[in-house]
Amino acid sequence: MGFGGPTHHFPLGNIREMKVDTKIINNDASSSLVISHNIHPIVFPYFAQWQKSHGKVLVYWLGKEPFLYITEPKFLKKMSSKVHGNKWGKPNMFKHDRKPMFGSRLVMVERDDWAMASLILEPATKMLERWTTLINSGKPEMDVEREISGMTGKIIARATFGLRNEKGSEVFEKLRAVQFMLFNSNRYVGVPFSHWICPKKNLEAKKLGKEID
Repeated sequence: MGFGGPTHHFPLGNIREMKVDTKIINNDASSSLVISHNIHPIVFPYFAQWQKSHGKVLVYWLGKEPFLYITEPKFLKKMSSKVHGNKWGKPNMFKHDRKPMFGSRLVMVERDDWAMASLILEPATKMLERWTTLINSGKPEMDVEREISGMTGKIIARATFGLRNEKGSEVFEKLRAVQFMLFNSNRYVGVPFSHWICPKKNLEAKKLGKEID
C-alpha cells in the first residue's frame, strides 16, 4: 500500500512548511476575536492542511526520517491487528534528541515495560473523573495548565522517582525548564548535525537532565 503526503525537501524534510504554517495561523489567531473549540487546525495547521490534500493517512518528513500520520480509526485498528503490540516502538531520533528531558523514563518506555508502567496513570484517571464531574455540574471552568502540572508532579513523585510529592514538584519544575529549552529552540529534529544549531541550549538541557537523574 502506498501513502501520499507532502514532498520531502532535503535536508529539512517538511520542517520549513510546518514552521511557515504555524507562523501564519498564529498571526491570524492573534488578530481574530472568534473563539473556536476546533483546536486541531490551530495547534497543528500543517497536519490539517496535509489531511485535506492527502487524506487521513499520509507520510511526512522530519529531516531524513519519515513518519506515518494516521487519523483514520479503521485503518489504525486494521494495522494494529496485523502488527503485534510489542513490535511497536518509538523513533530512535526522538529518543536521542529528547533524552535530556525524558531519559529512559515513562514517556520512552516501550512494549512489556509500558504495560507495567501504565499503572502509574491513576492520577490522570482521577483528574479526568474530576473534570467530568465539573462539566456535569454546569460549572466547567478549570485551570487546565495547573491541573495537568499538578497531575504530572504526582506521577513523578509516586512512580517515576519514588519521592515525596514536594520533591516530585521540584523535579517537575526542572523538567519544565528542559521542555522549554528543547521545544522552543530545537525544531530541527532529524536534520543532520542539528545539535550544533543551538549548542548552548543543548548543553543546558543536558546539565538539567543530569541533575534530574
